[in-house]
Amino acid sequence: CALPICCTCHSNLGGTSVAHNFPSTYIAGAMYSITISIQTSANPTSGGFNVEVDKGQVMNPGTGVQTTQQGDSATHTNRNQIQWTFDWMAPFGGTGAATVDMAVMDANGNSANSGDGWGTLQVIIPEGLPPNDAPVVSNVLVSPSPEADNDESLALTYDYADRKST
Repeated sequence: CALPICCTCHSNLGGTSVAHNFPSTYIAGAMYSITISIQTSANPTSGGFNVEVDKGQVMNPGTGVQTTQQGDSATHTNRNQIQWTFDWMAPFGGTGAATVDMAVMDANGNSANSGDGWGTLQVIIPEGLPPNDAPVVSNVLVSPSPEADNDESLALTYDYADRKST
C-alpha cells in the first residue's frame, strides 16, 4: 500500500479511488503537471495522498504538498484538502516504463481511524516515441526563371533538413 498508515490503521468503508492525470505514455525528459484527487460518491472535505515513482522525479509541489529530496515521492502536508498538484519530470530516454503507486484517503474528520475510506492504484507508464517532426525544405530555386520556354528544361534546387530522433 502506498499509504501504509491508511491501510494498517484506518478502516476502509470502500468506494474511494484515486483520480489522476499521469500520461498514458511519456516522452523522455518531458515535464507533466499532475493533479491527484479523491474520487468518491461521498462529499469529502479532508483527506490525504501519497505518490511514489520508480523513474523520473516529482518536484514543484503545490499548496499542501511536499516532495522528498530524492524526488521519488509526494505526499500531503495537511488534511484539509481533497486535491493536490505537483510536477513529474519523466525519465531520460531509453529508461523504459515508469511505475507509479498512488493512494488517497477520504477522512470523515472524527479524529479517529474509523469511518474513513481509502483507495490505491498502480499505473505503469511506457516510454513513448518522440514526436515526428516534418522535414523542412528551404532555398527552393527553379531555373530558368521567371519564365521558361515550352521546350526548355527546368532545374530545381533546394536544401532539405530532417530532424533526427535521438
